[in-house]
Amino acid sequence: MNGKEKAADTLRTAASLLDERAELYGDPSDNFSRISRIASVILDAHVTRYEVAAVLAAVKLGRIPNDPEYGDSYDDAINYIVFMKMFREEYVALNKIGKGLKVD
Repeated sequence: MNGKEKAADTLRTAASLLDERAELYGDPSDNFSRISRIASVILDAHVTRYEVAAVLAAVKLGRIPNDPEYGDSYDDAINYIVFMKMFREEYVALNKIGKGLKVD
């Protein structure tokens, strides 16, 4: 398998987990909304769905060095980054971010 095929296979594996996880946890938008509300209460600060996905991706990326052969961490990190992309518009609007610069 060449590099492009390996990458495509990795993406297919990550995508297949979306249905499996949706059956367990429900619609990602609803699930991340619930998590963001809980995190907001715990931290006493507004936490967006985008930020939840970013932290979860960071958790997975932080675990990979401990066991680089455990594929689930890569697949989950890929999917959390996909969720970041899904929720980016709301994050940008809330934070008035454009072209990588935060405007206060």
